Amino acid sequence: MYAKIKSHKSTRTLYVEQLIEEGVLTEEQAKQMGEQYRDDLLAGNHVANALVKQPNTGLFVDWTPYLGHEWSGDTDTSCDLEHLRQLAQKMSEIPNGVEVQRQVSRVYEERRKMLAGNQPLNWGFAETLAYATLVDADHPVRLTGQDAGRGTFSHRHAVVHNQEDGSTYIPLQHQGRAAELHHPRLLPL
Repeated sequence: MYAKIKSHKSTRTLYVEQLIEEGVLTEEQAKQMGEQYRDDLLAGNHVANALVKQPNTGLFVDWTPYLGHEWSGDTDTSCDLEHLRQLAQKMSEIPNGVEVQRQVSRVYEERRKMLAGNQPLNWGFAETLAYATLVDADHPVRLTGQDAGRGTFSHRHAVVHNQEDGSTYIPLQHQGRAAELHHPRLLPL
């Protein structure tokens, strides 16, 4: 995917070429516009004019009914350390044949180092282990959107994308009863 993207012309380039071909812009005008945009960015100027002058209050949500409530759900969320290690081991594995991007491979290598005690547990792995304990306890977990699968700043990678064929591997679907029943309780994207 990255190789295809790298070899593809940018959206801006394609659009500029189309505008030049249609006679809307000259090449020099397009170049000047690009330079002006870059100068504005560097100077900290606004680069887009606001299209909305007044917010649409009809789209606002009244959150007051949900605020100020006492939390009363005392629940034991602990997990036996050895069981957590077993879950972490499964969450640190990528099966043979799944070719991942270099950065994703690094994330999983760091997880194995965390599991071995060679470096502190980071937020992304802790979050992933929390999901794993839920799935293992037979609670459904639903991740929605690309960001939930990959994770902001590339920390989560709950959905691993095979760089060779585009298929996906979801380690959480191979936890606890989900793996035993071959029935994923994780609903991806």
